[in-house]
Amino acid sequence: MMPTCVDLFAGCGGLSLGLGAAGFSTLFGVEAHADAFSTYRHNLLDMLGGRHRWPTWLEKRSWYAQDLLARHVEDLASLHGKVDLVAGGPPCQGFS
Repeated sequence: MMPTCVDLFAGCGGLSLGLGAAGFSTLFGVEAHADAFSTYRHNLLDMLGGRHRWPTWLEKRSWYAQDLLARHVEDLASLHGKVDLVAGGPPCQGFS
């Protein structure tokens, strides 16, 4: 069985793509910006959908973390012990 991961600050999906190449199965990515998530969805879900095991309870859209937690706290808690890696590439605008 492939190790699983969740991608935070997912952007357009570069980290998810790399993790997939390294043998991980990404459950889902969390990205607040709609344009970035639209690219993520097009490149990774629509074109390479088999690499994700997106939960049925999670809408495929951009999410702010606090909204995701408020709406799906119990669903997220059900992932305890089922996720091998939580990866994230936090925004770097202030450092670029």
